[in-house]
Amino acid sequence: SAIANSLCEEGVVRLRIQDLDSKKQDGLIATLRAAFPAIDIAAGRTPIAETDILVNGTPVGMNGDPRLPVPAEYLDGLTSRTFVADVVTSPAMTPFLTLAKARGCTIQVGTEMTETQIEALAAFMRIG
Repeated sequence: SAIANSLCEEGVVRLRIQDLDSKKQDGLIATLRAAFPAIDIAAGRTPIAETDILVNGTPVGMNGDPRLPVPAEYLDGLTSRTFVADVVTSPAMTPFLTLAKARGCTIQVGTEMTETQIEALAAFMRIG
């Protein structure tokens, strides 16, 4: 939810959210739509050819989990135009990021995301 909110704050035009827990998914979509009514926010996935940013916000890929967070066939059309990020911190290179890097995508590993969150929290709390 924090990632989706941040993307909305940064001015995305369209946001698609997919969660196995449909109640959580629908609740997040409703919350985001209320806060960002000008953004097209819905459940599901945008066709990969139209996807600028693709983020895994799940534990899929953690600690040797070989699965991908989305079906492999969805990623068949992945090209270097898509920025791919993962929240998983161990291992740094998940199967998802490995695939994206092999396709020439710019990637962000989970530790980079965590460091940015810590910096934002410190700034918010005026610690750092």
